[in-house]
Amino acid sequence: MMVRRHRERHGQEGFTLIELLVVVLIIGILASIAIPAFLGQRRKAQDNAAKSIVRSGVIAAESYYNENGANGFAGMIPALLADQEQNVNWTTGPADASRNEVQVNIFGPVGNEDSYVLAATSKTGTVFSYLRDPNGAAYRCSGTTSATSTSGCVAPFAGGW
Repeated sequence: MMVRRHRERHGQEGFTLIELLVVVLIIGILASIAIPAFLGQRRKAQDNAAKSIVRSGVIAAESYYNENGANGFAGMIPALLADQEQNVNWTTGPADASRNEVQVNIFGPVGNEDSYVLAATSKTGTVFSYLRDPNGAAYRCSGTTSATSTSGCVAPFAGGW
């Protein structure tokens, strides 16, 4: 009777434990290669989103400057910048790029502010800033804190980050 059962089962097809383990091992190796690559692309996308929202802010600030004339950036507050760029949530405090926020700080002689810094923090924690100095030179900055001076920044700003 045992011999008969063995003969009946002998005709069944299926995978052996070794074959299954090899397949699981191959899937594990492929996952260990693919997951870090995916996470790296995600980080780049989050940083690019922050850079993009700061660029939109720069366009709005320069438009404000062109409309404001001799007063430079005086009075460039979030409420007025919202008229220039509605897709940006303007703030004077820390800005989260994932919520389309851009921090704006103006400085210079009172009533004739001639410089500004725009900054946004990526989900990766990197702060991307754009600084325009009193001479009209532009600097792009990235790091862990907002730029308030040109130290640690790259100049001149040539359109790329």
